[in-house]
Amino acid sequence: MRLVVFFVGILVLTFVHHSLCIATNVRNPDATKSTVEIIRSRGYLCTVYHVTTDDGYILELHRIGLSSGRPVLLQHGLLSTDVDWITNPAGQSLGFRLADMGYDVYLSNSRGNTYSRRHVRLDPKEEAYWNFSYDEMGLYDVPANVEFILNLTRQPKLIYIGHSMGAAMFYIATASRPELNHKIDLMIGLAPVASMAHFNSPVKALAPHVDAIQFFLRATRTRAFLAKENWSRRFQKSVCQHTFKTIQLCQNVIFYITGTDRENFNSSVLSVIEGHFPGGTSVNTLAQFAQGYNTGKREGEQFRAYDHGPSENLRRYGVTQPPSYNLSLVTAPVYLFWGAGDLLASPKDIEWLSKQLGNLQSSVKVDWPEFNHLDFLWGVNSNRLLYDPLIAFPKLVHLWIFPEDS
Repeated sequence: MRLVVFFVGILVLTFVHHSLCIATNVRNPDATKSTVEIIRSRGYLCTVYHVTTDDGYILELHRIGLSSGRPVLLQHGLLSTDVDWITNPAGQSLGFRLADMGYDVYLSNSRGNTYSRRHVRLDPKEEAYWNFSYDEMGLYDVPANVEFILNLTRQPKLIYIGHSMGAAMFYIATASRPELNHKIDLMIGLAPVASMAHFNSPVKALAPHVDAIQFFLRATRTRAFLAKENWSRRFQKSVCQHTFKTIQLCQNVIFYITGTDRENFNSSVLSVIEGHFPGGTSVNTLAQFAQGYNTGKREGEQFRAYDHGPSENLRRYGVTQPPSYNLSLVTAPVYLFWGAGDLLASPKDIEWLSKQLGNLQSSVKVDWPEFNHLDFLWGVNSNRLLYDPLIAFPKLVHLWIFPEDS
């Protein structure tokens, strides 16, 4: 039992620092605002929608502006919320930049996070509500959001942009429901996650102990992992103080986990990030990433469903081992952007993913040697290094100028 407690302690501390628990002496007012309040405070119209999935989860969807242009769906990654896309100043945030170009921008929130914690019959206080991994986010959340947006706008297709787990969700959705591919103009994966075989962050040391960690978290009735209102968030608040030494410590730990990029580190929005991240998720979602690394280490690159154990796998999948997703069925046009300094989405795993996808258009290395996992959202130079090239892509520009084309 002491071993379990030891590794859970490491896990909590790791995510405490990974959650950017850094405060600055001057606290940004956006730190205490909701996504909707931030959007409106920047002078944009924001509309809130609630989307119900086939399995009953109620997701909150935020729309920037009221454009009749091509719809774009932005999907955040692990433990995040849609505030990721609007944290930087308006001219440096992808959500606002796309809105300024005339796109009809939608920010989605995965089940279980701060904004999407409702269900038609399940109570989030009950364990049954949290019985999901990112399999369900792909199988149900992505199709529900896509269908809702297309029905609302009466458009035939949309553009999907996903960061990290947000990309994995898309691959699960389109591999499991191939008809969904025909409703996607193009997909852009930023630091996309699929295979975890070459995951190179030091937190991989925790992966072999995933079963023991899950047991401990369930024994302590931790259902919403790293949600704002539970004990892990309160611990974070107690650790993260407004001191120069804490700032330095947290920065060093972040670089240790995600990749070192001091020059591109945006300290001006740290209090905003700390105010919103983490948004919480299920224990199973975290465990699925660990399972991916463990499987990849044993058997090589794979992208598999959640492992429930032999008997439950047999009941759910018809086999004792979780099946792999057939990524060749992802036939929507896909563009990948990745960073050489990313320890979480390894360049080797990106290379493997590129060979599996059914319609890869381009795999683009960001032109910065230390560009890491978080730079895709909050880097000082992300406008020049990432968003400018992304927006300049010929097909994206064509769809903006000629939105009637599909």
